[in-house]
Amino acid sequence: MEIHAGPDAETAVLGRNGLNAGSTILSHVHMVPLGTAEAARWKENFRKKRGNKSDRYLFYVDGGPAYGFLLLAIINDPGGHAIWHKSNADLRKKWLDMAEQFYNQGIVP
Repeated sequence: MEIHAGPDAETAVLGRNGLNAGSTILSHVHMVPLGTAEAARWKENFRKKRGNKSDRYLFYVDGGPAYGFLLLAIINDPGGHAIWHKSNADLRKKWLDMAEQFYNQGIVP
């Protein structure tokens, strides 16, 4: 399984995908919203290849062929964008530390 970045890599349930700021291994991907109106907008954006973003995230690390993928967290909406607030810096640092251990040594937290 591979997760690719960019609008052409989007699926009906996974949208915009990218590395977290300041990281070369910890990534997040936007997930289809849970609300009916938001999900309809998502579907239309997917059809038009607009690059879907939502307030629902999946955080993961790709350990490559040796280790595969590690899912670190799913944040449901509302709340996804709140993870970028300064008050959550310690949590993001913890995830980055776990991602590095998994990526480098295959250690699952």
